[in-house]
Amino acid sequence: MKSATRPARRAHKPADDAAGRILKAMQFAAKVHARNHSDNAPRLPYINHPIAVANALRYEGLVTDNIGLTAAILHDAVEKAGVNEEQLDDAFGHRVTRIVMELTDEPGLSEATRRWYQIEKAPKLSRQAKLIKLADKLCNLRDIVAARRRKQHSTHDTTAYFEWCANVVDGLRGVNPALEAAFDEICAAGLSSSM
Repeated sequence: MKSATRPARRAHKPADDAAGRILKAMQFAAKVHARNHSDNAPRLPYINHPIAVANALRYEGLVTDNIGLTAAILHDAVEKAGVNEEQLDDAFGHRVTRIVMELTDEPGLSEATRRWYQIEKAPKLSRQAKLIKLADKLCNLRDIVAARRRKQHSTHDTTAYFEWCANVVDGLRGVNPALEAAFDEICAAGLSSSM
């Protein structure tokens, strides 16, 4: 009598599905940002920021595009953690990498030039990059307001930062009214509390 054998199970590659890709990005970002801390919330691990950006996109902006959500989690990996374009492309593919690179500031720019460049570049970004940039600015301002409440952030330098973020967001307008409204609300609250 022949023994019945079951066919071998094929290994499932988690990054081939939306949830798997996003979880892989979270793990990757946690690893590369492990030694980083947020400038706006110095006591928090940096990974909290990209997760907050993706969360704002998904639950406030109602964005369901898994490529965009993956890129949101990785949006600072090149600029803040030294990951290179090839590493991203190998791990996450060209579409995710293109968005991350679109959001990455040129290395070596002065702070003033970097800020000017972001204002000029904002209207020219792809729709996916605009959504991430908008959620990024929203989360940055929320972190500053929260840090102020905990008395961990000075108010003297934030007015210019809030105004700069508003100028960047002006170039993103029309991409997601819900995220824009959330940004406008936190920006107004932050500016009024710094006066």
